Amino acid sequence: RELVGLFKNQERTWRKKPTDVGIYDFPSDADGVAIPYGIYDVTRGDGFVVVGTSHNTPAFASNAIHTWWRVAGCRLHPTANELLILADSGSSNGTRSHQWKAGLQRIAA
Repeated sequence: RELVGLFKNQERTWRKKPTDVGIYDFPSDADGVAIPYGIYDVTRGDGFVVVGTSHNTPAFASNAIHTWWRVAGCRLHPTANELLILADSGSSNGTRSHQWKAGLQRIAA
């Protein structure tokens, strides 16, 4: 989870006029929350990131994988008849989550 807003950045950029930023990144000062979910294609060395704005749930994780497959995976691997998913068994893709397993089954179907 990353807070989205105009917060201080330690990097330097050259600008003609300074940009006012907040020093502290309190949740109340944020414009919203971004939840990234990354997919890494080990055969091609490519990454794909889906960014959500609500919660990191099993449905979000399985939908992110399904989005990757529809947008990039099916074009990059047109002859694939199997998909190997290596997940870290975190909160959104735990081995005991029925919602995660149901999402994977929807991808397979």
